[in-house]
Amino acid sequence: MRKLKLPLTNEVCRGCELGKHKRSPFNGMMTRSKTPFDHLHFVLNSPHIPAVGNEKYALVVIDAYLCFTWIFFLKAKRNSTAKLIEFIIFIENQTNERKGILHELTAADSPQSKSVAERFILILFDTIRSLEHSYGIPKQLWTELAATSVYLRNRLPHKSNNNISPYKRFHGKEPSLTHLCVIWADAFVHLVKRKQVSKLAPRATRLKLIGYKFDGAYRCWDDNRQEIVISRDVTFDETSALELANDYIPPKELYEVEEILDSHDGPEGPEFLCKWLGFEDKDNTWKPIKNVNHSTVFVNYINKKTAIALLEASTKEPQTYNQALSSDYAPKWTKAINAKVKSLHTNDTWEVINPKSLPHNQRPIRTKWVFKIKQDLNGQPQHYKARLVVKGFEQRYGIDYNETYALVAKIATHRVLLALAASLGPKCHQMDVLMAFLNGIVTEMTLIYAPEGSGFPPGTIL
Repeated sequence: MRKLKLPLTNEVCRGCELGKHKRSPFNGMMTRSKTPFDHLHFVLNSPHIPAVGNEKYALVVIDAYLCFTWIFFLKAKRNSTAKLIEFIIFIENQTNERKGILHELTAADSPQSKSVAERFILILFDTIRSLEHSYGIPKQLWTELAATSVYLRNRLPHKSNNNISPYKRFHGKEPSLTHLCVIWADAFVHLVKRKQVSKLAPRATRLKLIGYKFDGAYRCWDDNRQEIVISRDVTFDETSALELANDYIPPKELYEVEEILDSHDGPEGPEFLCKWLGFEDKDNTWKPIKNVNHSTVFVNYINKKTAIALLEASTKEPQTYNQALSSDYAPKWTKAINAKVKSLHTNDTWEVINPKSLPHNQRPIRTKWVFKIKQDLNGQPQHYKARLVVKGFEQRYGIDYNETYALVAKIATHRVLLALAASLGPKCHQMDVLMAFLNGIVTEMTLIYAPEGSGFPPGTIL
């Protein structure tokens, strides 16, 4: 076989390419900058958790030469352009040079092309998660932990800088490290005189260290007021944080449903599309009702869906006869109207009256069509119903009527019947009687104008 010589060819085997195709290597694609601010890496990311200040996104800027990092927090993605312009102006003021912008693009679905930014985001959120689970830090403080991580990273030796910190390369001097303390340590913050209640009141309040404003000033978390306090007059008890890290037990519920997006009928019952807290949209999964019906987000989803269904129903249901015939569902409404008119004709509900033979002081009442969409459990239209009613507000008490009543059974009667059925064992049968009100005996004469769609000329009195 070694001596066998096969002809070489440059032809491409289509079957091999379709069955064995691999991605091209990314080695050697990154080039190191030779001057500061020559090449900047921008990346916008979010854990999808609103912070204390309602920020949702982190904009990270990395200088490829200095390895110095800036981080900004935004409430919306649309604010990133303004923040970018603000940052460029800041750099121009620092260097006294006018900087142009050249936007470099990378291929889609190729995060390896921007490995510096992607690697930093990975390290950043690893640090945030580690701190949160070590001390039980609230999730809404992720922006503070991110800022602290960037603050410390700029002051640590960097391998790409020959073990020189990015802070020293940017500012030209060694950073001060004497003020650094253990994160989430007890911080006794001094209360200024205007915040002291009395002469015997405490002179400090115990908070938690969460970050640094600048060298010598600390950012502390006030859990009672749910706010960040900045002060330089702080005394720390680091042993409390170290003990807390050893005693802290992470929550059992590692995955928390942030929102329910949709629902459908699964093979074993209703299923709900869950958006998980801290995960991207591509990680959404369908879960059965037994896994989510105990949560608050499930109640919120049901209430929201019910409100939407009612709103849609109210917007689709016409308010007048003309609206029904001019709507997109005119054939369905016409069918419902014809069915109701046919029932009225079949039961001899009315007869035509000569206007000249009307009794004294008696006048006809106008009518109105009421349209209703009956929906199923999923909020989809099931039946289109039309109901004819009279405008009773046009009647006068003592002249047109003396009393009003409705032929309905009391709820107590229903309960007695169901109790007897449960006790004695007979079967219960429920049915719907169409036009049930026509079975009532009416001794008074009631006059109405012929309704629209009944086939009578306008103004006919029945």
